[in-house]
Amino acid sequence: MLPSAKLVPVGAAAVLTGICALIQELIWVRQATLAFGLSVQAYAAVVVALLGGTALGSWLFARAMGRIHRPLLWFAGMQAALAGLALLTLLSLEQVRHLYAALAPGLGLEQGFVQALRLGLSVAVLSPIALLAGGSLPLLGRWAGQQDTQHGSALVGRLYAWETVGAAVGCGCTALILLRTLPAGAAIQLAAGLHIVAGLLALWVHRTVSTETADASTFLRSARTSARSGRGSRGIWLLTAYGVSGAVALGYQVVWGRVLAVFTLDAVYSFAIVLTVFLMGLSIGSGMAARRLRRHQPSLAGFGHLQLWLAALGLATVFLFYLLPLVAYEDLFGAYSLGRAILFEFLLAVFVLLPPTCLMGYLWPIVQHLAAADTDGNLGVATGRVNAVNTLGAVAGVLATTFGLIPTAGLQGSLFLLATGSLLLGLAALAGFSLRVADPVRNLRWPAAAAVLLLVGFVLRPPAVYLGFRQDPGEYMAFYAEGVDTTVAVFDVPESNIKVSFVNGRIEVPTDAISMQAFRALGHLPPLVREEAQSALMLSFGNGIATGSLDGHGIPHVDAVDLSREMLEAAEVYWEENHNVLHSPRVSLHVEDGRNFLLRTPHRYDIITADATHPANTSSWALFTHEFYETVADRLVPGGVFFQWLPFHSMSEDDFRLILRTFRTTFPHTVLWYTGGSHSIVMATPEPFGDADLQALLARIDDMPRARKDLGGSTAVAAHFALDAEQLAAYVGEGGIVRDRQVFFAPVADRVLEIAESLAVAGSR
Repeated sequence: MLPSAKLVPVGAAAVLTGICALIQELIWVRQATLAFGLSVQAYAAVVVALLGGTALGSWLFARAMGRIHRPLLWFAGMQAALAGLALLTLLSLEQVRHLYAALAPGLGLEQGFVQALRLGLSVAVLSPIALLAGGSLPLLGRWAGQQDTQHGSALVGRLYAWETVGAAVGCGCTALILLRTLPAGAAIQLAAGLHIVAGLLALWVHRTVSTETADASTFLRSARTSARSGRGSRGIWLLTAYGVSGAVALGYQVVWGRVLAVFTLDAVYSFAIVLTVFLMGLSIGSGMAARRLRRHQPSLAGFGHLQLWLAALGLATVFLFYLLPLVAYEDLFGAYSLGRAILFEFLLAVFVLLPPTCLMGYLWPIVQHLAAADTDGNLGVATGRVNAVNTLGAVAGVLATTFGLIPTAGLQGSLFLLATGSLLLGLAALAGFSLRVADPVRNLRWPAAAAVLLLVGFVLRPPAVYLGFRQDPGEYMAFYAEGVDTTVAVFDVPESNIKVSFVNGRIEVPTDAISMQAFRALGHLPPLVREEAQSALMLSFGNGIATGSLDGHGIPHVDAVDLSREMLEAAEVYWEENHNVLHSPRVSLHVEDGRNFLLRTPHRYDIITADATHPANTSSWALFTHEFYETVADRLVPGGVFFQWLPFHSMSEDDFRLILRTFRTTFPHTVLWYTGGSHSIVMATPEPFGDADLQALLARIDDMPRARKDLGGSTAVAAHFALDAEQLAAYVGEGGIVRDRQVFFAPVADRVLEIAESLAVAGSR
């Protein structure tokens, strides 16, 4: 038994490295996607740079492990270097943003070239620190092998479990606390400080506790005996299989995260909750496996059986997702609050994800132990190789699932394919094991049962439709599609003359009277203010109602951008409401993130309109910051106008004022329109918009038949004018603004009536 004087501080150092890793990863991903865009493609470039660099670092450290005899000293030095690189990386990302903004327009709108630029810049900035971070586990593995000749793999498993516990803590704290309370730079400084503490703990153990190196031969004999196999081809097969297992595991994570987003708020913290539960499962499973390794020796058959169980549990999630609409928030918690909403999302994730992720975590110590037989007992080498292939598999799994499986097979089909992958891995492992035992038929009963279970599950599968609020699609569903980033369903109820879209489970584009007033006003007002406009840009096309109204003014060139290809396809259902805008010769459609399109487009516009979803949504928060508004101003021609739809349902009045104050910082000549419900429209003009300008605009409405019909005439529009520039300045007051490095809009209980009353009071002054 290893003395606690050694184990506790090293375990604490492992926990701290996990915390640091997830603080930095979430902050870096946030900052890098601000530089490169919020699209899935931009996110993938960042993930490839981070995980790919970690995998390469683990492999390189594994190759060098034979020359490292004082692993804790190396570990301490690495933590100091990671602290410095963390601070440098954040500064580098800021510079890369300007570099990308300078280079991207020269590439035009060609996605292939832009994606290559994103990947290249991500690798240049993030790979150095990822390479270095990849050496943490191999060094801890090398130290564990030196300390425990009999149960080194069990010790490595415990350290891996503790590091993963730290990662779960870092993920949850960053998403729920740090992003809300600290600027990005301060959060990275905190992570750098924790790196230093982890290094000091390792250095203290190295200097004050005996570090004599144990003879590896005892462990080597144990590992060889337990493996019951030779070296070489078996080791290569095992590492390859675990790489595939890592790809399947991250494929599951991608699909599970996508489906759970439909049943939750899909707010800025939602994915982090899923990731936290995923990491919790890994830590619990690896801890359980580490304890078992002290009493039982693993085998290739054990690896195979775990894969079969993973196939079964992966299949079970198909049916659990079907049951989630029966788990209502109101039944559990009653009245809404942010804390209860976060707890609800956490419980849903635990309900679905914890059992299979525990199995995934259970695999790591077992594979690491089996791999040690091929490394002359050097656990550092085995740990590095196992971590490298697993992380490399994770990269492949994210890319293949996001851009391959989901677009072609859908979410449910992807789960079946991933479960089939786990089944095939289990079959292969058990087949190889059965060749070495006397009764191979007896050992194939579990694979046969798993294959039958998968087949029965496929036959009995529930409907492959994920709506969030109900189990079955119903007779009114006119459109359903699952893409790399969004699940879109459109319902058309002819007898009520209502259409509504559900985007990742959230209501979007309802055609009730109040919502249509907002959509029509957002489309008609800009060209009525900016007469003779020759070009316009619509950010967040949605289902095209606002763009269709805008197009009715005959502007020669209109670019319409949306992050979701499925929303563009669903716009066909709204052909009456959007005036068949998909087939307008003047409108060019682009599937892209709005901020990134602004950076890359070579055009400047007379009109820019933003119709993003709620600021709390994961895909929209970046369209309400000072940096975004500065980019918009840079893309307007002299005399150009900017309009933005700003909802205030599920929003605090403080956040509503904060966004308006941020808007005014860039556009001082700002007025506010209120069209009813929770719909407001912020309008920026190059010169003050006075009463004479308003009267001229109202007169133009009555002169245009379509505008008069859509908007209800000048009298109705006049009633929507809420606050002039002076009144708006008084309403928002003095205070801070929203910046990219510190933005966190949390959905809250509705205050629609209170905010509407505040606007009425402010407008009467």
